[in-house]
Amino acid sequence: MHLFKTWTSFVQKLINTFESSGKADISFHRLRHYQQGLTQDVRQYYFEIMKLCKEANALMDDASKLQYLKDGLKPSLRFDVLLKNPQTTEEFLEYAQKVEELKSLDEKDSMIDQAVNHKSPDPLTLKLKTMNINSSQVHQPISSHQLNFNNSYKNTQFNNNNNSGR
Repeated sequence: MHLFKTWTSFVQKLINTFESSGKADISFHRLRHYQQGLTQDVRQYYFEIMKLCKEANALMDDASKLQYLKDGLKPSLRFDVLLKNPQTTEEFLEYAQKVEELKSLDEKDSMIDQAVNHKSPDPLTLKLKTMNINSSQVHQPISSHQLNFNNSYKNTQFNNNNNSGR
């Protein structure tokens, strides 16, 4: 049993004891439920997990830290990182960053391909489509080029009729 010389030292010891265990409990709870955010990169995720591990248990072993890193990693990266089977937290970070970079490049390539393959048709193509209307094209939207063409044609006819009446 500890004897305290002053009430203040007793209160301070009591606060320190419960405050540190309370913080550890909160950190441990956050650690168990922490998931990498959709816009959070691997590096940010790694350092947040490592910080929570230290707060939850300053003496936590590497195998436990590695398991927490794997558990909260976003699904789009998890399979490829687990395939590499990292044995340390440093290997995890290295592999996860490589996978993230490769997936980012792949997404950029995919976006470029979509942009190239889905360009809007030129006005001549739109004109040819309107001339070859069949039953499958009846419900297609009309382009602004078609509207302008039709309107100018009607206006020309109207003006010609007015001119012929003079």
